[in-house]
Amino acid sequence: YRAEILAALLNAVILAGISVYIFYEAYHRFLEPPVVKSVPMLIVAGIGLAANLLGASFLARSGRESLNIKSALFHMLGDAVSSVGVIIAGLIILFTRWYPADPLISVAIGMVIIWGAWQVIGESIHILLEGVPSHIDMAQLISEVKNIKGVKDVHEAHLWTITSGMHAFAGHVLI
Repeated sequence: YRAEILAALLNAVILAGISVYIFYEAYHRFLEPPVVKSVPMLIVAGIGLAANLLGASFLARSGRESLNIKSALFHMLGDAVSSVGVIIAGLIILFTRWYPADPLISVAIGMVIIWGAWQVIGESIHILLEGVPSHIDMAQLISEVKNIKGVKDVHEAHLWTITSGMHAFAGHVLI
């Protein structure tokens, strides 16, 4: 079950690394803006946008319970946002010949990707460290267990996520 969480974490770390590389390349493009062929840039970005939106729609229908699917969805949406950014930069370059639009948009794309990656990294680490799921109220859960007929007390209670949608609860129950 943990393989799913590790795969999501790895995907998010790779996305963060890609963002760092995007920032690195953008920095060099700010220093020496290359002449960009905007028409091929627009064609490739349009194809990429269509492919990423199609892939994201399949993933969105698969459900967001799985952190791994959520990570892959962030990846596809990040790629779609990248394609939109490339289209915007391509249009700016096509109509104005202002080549710094390319690295400027690249930085914005990198920031969007790293934000999504950071969300998945945080959630993955929380699960791997067996943190209490954020959507479950531990006090209310203990109260519910105490309301079970025959239960006098609950202590040493622990609640954690094993994998997406699978939680575990352990505690000492005095009956």
